Amino acid sequence: KPKILLIGSSINKNLLNSIKSIKDINCELLIVGKLNDKIKNHINRYNISYQNYFSQSDKAIYKLYKKSDILLFASKYEGFGIPILEAMRLGCPVLSSNGGALKEVGGEGMEYFDPLNTDEISTKLEKILNSESLIKNIIDYGLKRSNEFSWKKCAEQTLKVYNSLQN
Repeated sequence: KPKILLIGSSINKNLLNSIKSIKDINCELLIVGKLNDKIKNHINRYNISYQNYFSQSDKAIYKLYKKSDILLFASKYEGFGIPILEAMRLGCPVLSSNGGALKEVGGEGMEYFDPLNTDEISTKLEKILNSESLIKNIIDYGLKRSNEFSWKKCAEQTLKVYNSLQN
């Protein structure tokens, strides 16, 4: 059974559509974030096996990325998309929505979907899970892509913008 990781449980994380999209996939969900009754009922309606984690340490989250077969990130909107970057850096393949800044973070080497289209999510998820070569390509791309991001680089670029505004 593949382990599908979902990070976050706020409304923008789109858990209901994520859950509906995997209803016919024999898998186990690993969900990071506090689940309300509506989400739990949705999971139970589709008889999906899941584990729920919240208030986890960075080390525990690291272990979840490492034991997951894929990060499904169906967010409707994000300011940046740190979970995508974390997954890529740790060698966890990512399937992401095309919303907000997520394509800017993920780049061209990932698969994207419309977060409101559960059929598209399901189709792309099955495509990845059933192709070892695609998984390898996404992981290899993600490892390279994640090296383009660092807090140091972010600070340097921010300082450069501030300095340009002074002139």
